[in-house]
Amino acid sequence: MIHPTANIYNGAKIPESTSVGAFADIGSSLGSGCKVQAHVSIPPGWAIGERVFFGPGCRLANDR
Repeated sequence: MIHPTANIYNGAKIPESTSVGAFADIGSSLGSGCKVQAHVSIPPGWAIGERVFFGPGCRLANDR
């Protein structure tokens, strides 16, 4: 389930078994069974595996 307020970037793939919470910002494809809570930010360029949990407010960043 993808919350209606979530922002899903073009090209990001979200399997049906993955849930995305309110105001999440998803730019990368997620594996099956992931749980993404509210206000999570996953920018493009990440490879997310299966059954990964992202708690509320989690932010991924790349410092390269």
